Amino acid sequence: VMLQKELAGVQDLHKFRTDDTEEVNRVKAENSQAVARAQAKHLVEVKELREKIAIMIEESADDSKKVQQARMDEMRGMNERHSKEVRRLQEEHHSNMTREFARHTEEVRK
Repeated sequence: VMLQKELAGVQDLHKFRTDDTEEVNRVKAENSQAVARAQAKHLVEVKELREKIAIMIEESADDSKKVQQARMDEMRGMNERHSKEVRRLQEEHHSNMTREFARHTEEVRK
């Protein structure tokens, strides 16, 4: 009788250990799946963020190119206007000097 109780106790202990081991394994499996899902989600989010960053960098570079092109166009226009103004002033000066020289020459002849 005592042996049977001891045997029953050992069997119960074995069953509890088996149940506990199965429960631990089940929890580990669930945890592993949860970690795998979290890692997969993380990788997707990282990929999306990298794509967004790449797009932002590209847009920023395009904006910088547009600004630089606009500045160059403005500088080119200013240079053209300056060149025209210098030419006009040179022609005006030449015309004035020619008239002044002619007047001076006429005065010397008199």
